[in-house]
Amino acid sequence: MRLRIIGNSHVRALSAARQQLGDELRTRFDDVEVLFVAPARFERVPFSHVEGARVRLRLRELTAGIEGPADLTSLGADDVWGVCMGLHNVTLVREPFWDTHEPARLASTEAAPVSAALMREIILATQRHVFDFLTNLKRAGIPGFVVASPPLHRDHPAVSLRRPEVMLEVDRLAREEMRRFADEHDIGFVDHPPETVADDGFLREEWYAPDRPNGRPDTSHGNAAYGALMLRRAVALAEDRFLEQPAGAPATDRLG
Repeated sequence: MRLRIIGNSHVRALSAARQQLGDELRTRFDDVEVLFVAPARFERVPFSHVEGARVRLRLRELTAGIEGPADLTSLGADDVWGVCMGLHNVTLVREPFWDTHEPARLASTEAAPVSAALMREIILATQRHVFDFLTNLKRAGIPGFVVASPPLHRDHPAVSLRRPEVMLEVDRLAREEMRRFADEHDIGFVDHPPETVADDGFLREEWYAPDRPNGRPDTSHGNAAYGALMLRRAVALAEDRFLEQPAGAPATDRLG
C-alpha cells in the first residue's frame, strides 16, 4: 500500500523533502508520493464526488494541475491519502474585509467587531468544499487524513500592514475549525511541529521558503527542511492509523 499526499502549493515543501530524503525516509508503506493538485483558490468551489467505491476530482482546473505519471482524477482505497487542503489561510487573511473588521474577542475600538458565529461562517466559506472532499473519502471507505499548512509568515503584507494579533486570531480560528471537523469525523490531523513556531506565533524564519524565481520573497510557504518535518509526521500518523501495528504499539490520531 502506498501513502500519497496531495494538495495545494504547500505540498511542494513536502515534495522537495521527499526527493532529498530518498531512501532515508523510513516507512512501512510500499512507497510515499507527494503530488501537487491545484492552487488553493480552486478549493472554494465543489471539486469532488463519490463514484461507487472511488472519489473523483471533477473540476477541470483542479485536475489540470496534476503532476507526475499517476491519474489522480479518481481516488481509491488501494492507497492512503494525505490531504493538504483547506488551511492555506493566506487566502483568508488577505481579504480587504480585515482592514475594517476584527474578531470580536480582540477587536479594537476602530474596527467593527465580528461575532464568533459570523467568523465561523466566513471560515466555512473557505473550507466547506474541502470538508465535502474529506467526507466523500469517508463515504467511499477510502483512508485519508489532513496535513496542515504552515503557520503564517509575519512578513506577509496582509499581516505586516495590520495588527498581527488579529491575523493570528483569524488563522487560529480557521485551524480550530479544521481540527473540529477532523475530530467529529474521526479523521487524522497532522499539524505543524511546535518548534517551527516563534514566540510571537508566526513561522520561524529558518523554515521560510526561499525567494521565488523572480526574486520576490515567498511569504506563504515552508522550505524543504520544514517539509521534511511534516513528511515524517504524516508518515508516522498514516502508519499508526492505517497499517497493522506491532503488538502493544499505541495508535496516533493527531500529531501537533
